[in-house]
Amino acid sequence: MAQHRDGTLGGFTKRYGVKRLVWFEFHDSIVTAIQREKSLKKYKRDWKVTLVERENPKRADLFPSLFIEEGPLAHLQPPEPHL
Repeated sequence: MAQHRDGTLGGFTKRYGVKRLVWFEFHDSIVTAIQREKSLKKYKRDWKVTLVERENPKRADLFPSLFIEEGPLAHLQPPEPHL
């Protein structure tokens, strides 16, 4: 995800300057994640917009929320230094 945000990874996000994560899903395995991604591509844009707006109507950037203390990727945060 960081590579997409930095523009160091080619593709859609680099081509169109996409920087915000406005929607995501967690899956138990990469196989189910890929299956879901492929199924989502079959839907029309309006359906996808509704999906995003239902969960994130202001289209806030959700990337930082992945790493907050109780976030799903909190274990990836470096420990805070003790002073």
